[in-house]
Amino acid sequence: MPLSLAELGELFDHLDETLEQEGCDHSPRITQLFLSQKGLDPDQVLPWLKEQGGYCDCEILANVEEGWESEIGKNT
Repeated sequence: MPLSLAELGELFDHLDETLEQEGCDHSPRITQLFLSQKGLDPDQVLPWLKEQGGYCDCEILANVEEGWESEIGKNT
């Protein structure tokens, strides 16, 4: 896992807020910007998110969060 559970939770919160305002353009644009701002390597994190079913911002929020929300809740 190329980012911590806390960072993953922050990503989900950021996507939730930003997608509500901007919508999804069917790319991981918002996620990539978030990762860069946090000093995380998008070349490491984005492939992992795709493995989890997140190919664009809205899929990251829907598919990846669904699989990790209980783990994040228990450990953060």
